[in-house]
Amino acid sequence: MRVGHLARWRVLAAAASAGLYLHSPLLATAATSSATLDVTSDPIWVENLSPIAGLIGLPPQRSAAVTGGWQFASHLAIASHWVVDSGADEALAFDGETTRWSFDAAYGFNDRWSLRVTLPFVQQDAGFLDSTINGWHDVFGMTDGGRAAAPDNQFAYRYQSPDLTIDQRNESRGLGDARIELQQAFYRRADQVAAVVVGYKAGSGNDRDWLGSGAADIYSALRFSGAQRSSLPLTWHGQIGYTRAGSSDLLAPRQKRDLWFAGIGLDWRVTPQWSLLAQYDAHGPVMSSDIEAIGGNAGILSFAARWRPDEHWAIDLGFTEDIPVESSPDITFQATLRWRP
Repeated sequence: MRVGHLARWRVLAAAASAGLYLHSPLLATAATSSATLDVTSDPIWVENLSPIAGLIGLPPQRSAAVTGGWQFASHLAIASHWVVDSGADEALAFDGETTRWSFDAAYGFNDRWSLRVTLPFVQQDAGFLDSTINGWHDVFGMTDGGRAAAPDNQFAYRYQSPDLTIDQRNESRGLGDARIELQQAFYRRADQVAAVVVGYKAGSGNDRDWLGSGAADIYSALRFSGAQRSSLPLTWHGQIGYTRAGSSDLLAPRQKRDLWFAGIGLDWRVTPQWSLLAQYDAHGPVMSSDIEAIGGNAGILSFAARWRPDEHWAIDLGFTEDIPVESSPDITFQATLRWRP
């Protein structure tokens, strides 16, 4: 009798570990009903601040969930650039830092519709991170692409091809390209939300100072947010979308105007106050070029910790790394402050 019971338990345990329990409608329904979406969860705010990609309207991931009323956020990102590469008839050299400080206001008209406005201030300069990054590379024995051999804290964005010359050596700061987007949550369940978004990036930044593209872009995306169907306090976010970039005098005739973008992220709420987040974002090439840094697909891996001191405030601290090397800044340090009244 004991042997029979033991054999039966072993079979059940093996079936559960293989995921076969999901074929039972009763158990699947129970797993679904036990999961509830955390509508206060947000993805990491990640933008590719590479000197060229940072000019294009590629929106960061956002939660698909819509809640009524106001939400405000302030985001600071400091990105370090070092790229030296060449092709058959091209040469590229990026050395400098981009600082982007963005202010974001979103208003939910109800639990379906929201409008968001983002206003960035941008600084392009020599920066201060070179020695810190060189030290990091030395400690872990990482290659640096020749960064350590170059003088610290220099500024130059240069590109040369038969049909396009870029030579930006003047540091600058000022208003960047403002963005507005409308989002509708068209599918809602207790544990899942899907939304569609359309957005417009204005050409408000001065393109001669490398603060914007000098052109307006439009984009659209599908977003998803869902709770993990288990006892784990995990929230998933994702988006996939398309940008039609306006014609930029800075980048023509090499500019690619049709770009895809996508991303997926995870928010693990380890305690009521703390979350650990991981995310991957990608987009298509921004230029027609044999140099991978501007002519290849970009991929950004991000990590952050989130602290919620109360139900109104959330603070993120994190960093990003380029996965296809040089497709995004060598490293970006960032912080986000969110407030829900």
